[in-house]
Amino acid sequence: MSYEDAAAMAYSILVRLQSAIEDEDHASLCELFDDEAVLIGTSAHSEGRQEVDAYLAAVLAGPGSFYWEWREVVVFHEGPEALGFTSFGDMVVTGADGTERAPFRLTVVAVEHPGGWAIRHFHGSIPSSS
Repeated sequence: MSYEDAAAMAYSILVRLQSAIEDEDHASLCELFDDEAVLIGTSAHSEGRQEVDAYLAAVLAGPGSFYWEWREVVVFHEGPEALGFTSFGDMVVTGADGTERAPFRLTVVAVEHPGGWAIRHFHGSIPSSS
């Protein structure tokens, strides 16, 4: 896979992730993650199908809504069965108190399955302001 193809695949994964969140589609969101996924979010970490699915359900059930505005995607690994990338941008959260924006960074390792790519490792964080 060329770097350009790997970057396009990374963007495709981000688009599918955002679409499932915007649609509040728990099933589609869960399908994006591998059965052995490790998800490290801003509030907790989860390992394996059951924990990841529960974490994603809690994200969707949370107050308000959110989306990401990605400024940069950097591919750090491209292989026949695995893709690693990091993304930098902002997380925009809308709730009862209005809209808040925070810097956000993400690292993903995706693995190829017969049906497409699935996220094996997801680590999203909001950098501290100090």
